[in-house]
Amino acid sequence: MTESNTSTNTARHRRDTFYFWFFLFHIPTTILIDSSFLIPSSFNPPNISSYLNVDLNPSIITVTSFIKSSLQSFLNFQNSILKFHIEQNHDFMALKPPFWLKVFIFFELAFQLPLFFILVFDYLRGGNGSAKINSKTNSKTNTSNNGSDTTDDKHITSSTNPTVTTSNIKFSTKWWLLIFTYGLNASFTTIVCLIYVFLDGESNGLQASEIYQLIGVYCPYLLIPGMIAFDYYGRIQDVLLG
Repeated sequence: MTESNTSTNTARHRRDTFYFWFFLFHIPTTILIDSSFLIPSSFNPPNISSYLNVDLNPSIITVTSFIKSSLQSFLNFQNSILKFHIEQNHDFMALKPPFWLKVFIFFELAFQLPLFFILVFDYLRGGNGSAKINSKTNSKTNTSNNGSDTTDDKHITSSTNPTVTTSNIKFSTKWWLLIFTYGLNASFTTIVCLIYVFLDGESNGLQASEIYQLIGVYCPYLLIPGMIAFDYYGRIQDVLLG
């Protein structure tokens, strides 16, 4: 493997580490703040046992009451986090989310949040996709002096893509397309939010400085997913086109 390829692999490895921390940080952000856009602040979790028209065992009643109490505590904590976010960042969208934003949040909870957990776990496992790519292509073979063929298992290199080796992948290749899709989706939805803030911020009572402050809060969720999409587009293209 050439020096330039080694440099490329090292850079990708470092970017994957950065993406890992971004995904990890995004999990509590999604659960505590973003999901609250879909939950009315007046929502009161029901007691499950009150809906059952049968005599329940006292232990079951205790469990259902505990579930209700725990859920209510979580919602109270979530509301306090959201209130802090609104007060500090003047996020008028969180006060009365438009319908299109609720659709975005629903997709985030249904697609992005599970993907975050998958990718965090996959990164901690070290990824396992490069061998699958190389198993479908011809491996670079070293010929010894006696004419026998030997393959370096630690540096298996695809003949069609010399930059992909078993030692530089931190996210399994089977998730690459989903990572790319996440990058496109997250950057697109954030662009829509930024345009909305810029155009309607003043009509919602924000001063110019508050508008730019809110834009600054949302910008990382445009730049980082955009970088992820661009990065993984290049990786997928390398594999498909060689």
